[in-house]
Amino acid sequence: MFEKKKSEFEKEKDKARKKLRKKAEKVKEEQDLKKKRAERILDKDFVERRLSFERKRDEKKKAKRDGFITEIEEEVLADQKETFECKICGQEIGLGNMQCPHCGQMYCPFCGFILDDKNFTGKCPRCGGYAAGGVTPAKLVQTRIEDIPEEDRFWEGLNECPKCGGATQPDWDECPLCGAKLEPKVKESPKEKEEKTIASIKEKRKQELMKRRRKKAEPKRGI
Repeated sequence: MFEKKKSEFEKEKDKARKKLRKKAEKVKEEQDLKKKRAERILDKDFVERRLSFERKRDEKKKAKRDGFITEIEEEVLADQKETFECKICGQEIGLGNMQCPHCGQMYCPFCGFILDDKNFTGKCPRCGGYAAGGVTPAKLVQTRIEDIPEEDRFWEGLNECPKCGGATQPDWDECPLCGAKLEPKVKESPKEKEEKTIASIKEKRKQELMKRRRKKAEPKRGI
């Protein structure tokens, strides 16, 4: 009975011994790996190759970054060369910016004509182009139809589609919005348009004159 218990004890002892041996082998492997790494660091050839690799990698990154910056600088310099002289303050203005950054003078983005800031309606008086990309003073923005002169209400002279009510030109045979068939009308000649405009202006001035006369004819109230 005593011998049986002793053999079991030996078995447990062997198991513990094997477990410790495996742990010792694992620790030894880790120590050997650390030693090899330390030897690599001490190896001049390995260190030089590693540093050379890192230098080349950093040089590639720097060249890529410098190339990108150089490309942007070239674009900026190219834009700066395309300039014209402001007729008000004499400063150079880039063609990409049609408003002088120094004095604020505006120019037509299509023909470069100097624009009157106070009387600018959004349309160039020389080439007829609309300076949509330029700066439109807020005081010139129209918010009511009544504030727009009759001769500038171009949509009032247009026809309406009988189906969708969209604005159409007199010579159109089809509505571009709904596709309804239209009866084209004879287009007015420039002379007829001019006569209508003149008549409209005369009528407007006549109404203003009559209004002033009525105002003068009104009896003045005593204090």
